[in-house]
Amino acid sequence: VHTFDELEHGARVAWRNAPKCSNRKYWQQLKLLDCRDVDTNEGMYGSCIKHLTKAVACGSAEAYVTVFRPTNPGTGEGPAIWNEQLLSYAAYNQDGKVIGDPKNLRFTQMLEERFGWKGPPDGKQGPYDYLPLVIQSSPNDAPQLFDVPLECAPEVHIHHPEHPELSELNMRWYPIPAVCALDLTIGGIVYSAVPFNGWYANTEVLRDLTDASRYNMLVPVARALGVDPDTKPGDEPLWKDEVMTVLNKAVYHSFKVSKIAMIGHHQLIDMFWLWYNDEMRHRRYCPVNWKWVIPPMSSSTNEAYLGLNKALEYTLKPAYVGGKNFLTLEREHFGKRDTSK
Repeated sequence: VHTFDELEHGARVAWRNAPKCSNRKYWQQLKLLDCRDVDTNEGMYGSCIKHLTKAVACGSAEAYVTVFRPTNPGTGEGPAIWNEQLLSYAAYNQDGKVIGDPKNLRFTQMLEERFGWKGPPDGKQGPYDYLPLVIQSSPNDAPQLFDVPLECAPEVHIHHPEHPELSELNMRWYPIPAVCALDLTIGGIVYSAVPFNGWYANTEVLRDLTDASRYNMLVPVARALGVDPDTKPGDEPLWKDEVMTVLNKAVYHSFKVSKIAMIGHHQLIDMFWLWYNDEMRHRRYCPVNWKWVIPPMSSSTNEAYLGLNKALEYTLKPAYVGGKNFLTLEREHFGKRDTSK
């Protein structure tokens, strides 16, 4: 059994070891919310809401990890939060068109099929509906749905200081990334429910809004700005770069005005490059996933672009590792889905 100090230090070192994260400079500042005594669905839900409330109250400028009971070493079974993040948006298939975040379409369908969830209580399905949390304190207990109160995680509405027309698109995003689909392994003990929050980089939210597989807002934003997105055959669609730059500024501006922490992609990669070199001088090793760490915009404008091109990704423990996803948890509790219908 880990002491509080051992658990907090292990969680911190696991963040230090995370190869996909470019914000690891702050690993020693991670704060533990020790909830290993919680053993009910309701208790876990309350702890998750407490986590969100604390993180958002400080403007998400502090990183927290909530740790619930460890898994059974014999069976590997333990508490579970079925969601990928504490905050995420639903997706609905309406007449062949996806409304919401397509990334979460299958999860939303599972909620309807298994739990009868059809969206907000008012029955109005929109593009920015918070998904309920699916919490299962033990494999022997039935999973339950819990709504995320908007007041504990107020959304950031996207505005541009010089382009008020963007406000008409009603784009928004949730204030913090709070991942809960990872297991934490420390000294042979595995914790299967460990919600972890940091703060956003501007390009993360930018991609959420513009990726073709996500909200795909590039063309609507272009039209709102009066930029013609229709390119002739053979023409280079440079309008995309123009629109991405404007929207990127809108995202960064909106978080700052809302007093929610956000780091710019230039500052982030420059800071990571300095930290990485410090790690290599003193620790002699630092796992890195290049395509995750390098920003998707202005990628080659920093030393890290070439400086990290031979960096290696490998797993060091303590570590945050992939846990059971909701499809596995669904199958274990409900059995295989009937795909014949």
